[in-house]
Amino acid sequence: MSMWPFNTVAKAYEALGDTNKALEYKKQAYGIYSDLFKEGHKDAKEIKSEIELLQPSFFVTTRSEQILSQVNCFGGNNIGGECRWFITTRGETNSELITIKQKIQKEVLNGIAQSLKKYGWSYVGWHGSDLGVKGYLEKSYLNKELGTLEKNENIEIAQMLCFEAMNLGIMKFEEKPYSIVQEFTRSNPELVKKIAIEHPEFFVDGSIIEACVKAMPDDPSCEAHLFKHVQYLGMNRDKKDAF
Repeated sequence: MSMWPFNTVAKAYEALGDTNKALEYKKQAYGIYSDLFKEGHKDAKEIKSEIELLQPSFFVTTRSEQILSQVNCFGGNNIGGECRWFITTRGETNSELITIKQKIQKEVLNGIAQSLKKYGWSYVGWHGSDLGVKGYLEKSYLNKELGTLEKNENIEIAQMLCFEAMNLGIMKFEEKPYSIVQEFTRSNPELVKKIAIEHPEFFVDGSIIEACVKAMPDDPSCEAHLFKHVQYLGMNRDKKDAF
């Protein structure tokens, strides 16, 4: 398997202004190369330097990395200080999705990544607006940002893209704040199920899927649905070791 398609896709997302998604594809490329060959391979070294530009602390040795090095990654990939279970199923990326993404990338999707770190799922400011991730999902806000693209089906696509942006942000934390995606799941269970069918790659990592399942313990159909539609590396390992 070659890393070049991942790098090509990463560069395309960088051009769209989505550095978080570009970073994710670079991590996947690095995971493949360092797994198939060695970290010292020239292409692995090149992609490692590109990751460090986007997330300088990613390869810094930490206590969690030292612990991780002693743990079996259950068929996933050890990358930096993380054990990752990459999504292997993909939905269709069409021109409509790209158009909506371009429209909301700067103000909405990039905003979610910043808000995630500062405010988490929900934080109501003094003016009454929710400054957390939840606030970006409000239909009135998305309508305003979509402008001429405003219509119900586009709002739903925008919310799906918000879900992905949130998950990309979560995966940048050393200690992953899975409680945020769990709040999203409890608030929008049907949307999460639809994302699993149409864009399983928006879950970003197998640990996100498992967090969604844990958010809905009284709905066994949710677990069956997600594991049916979203495949990821190491998904048959013991789930109690997920996070």
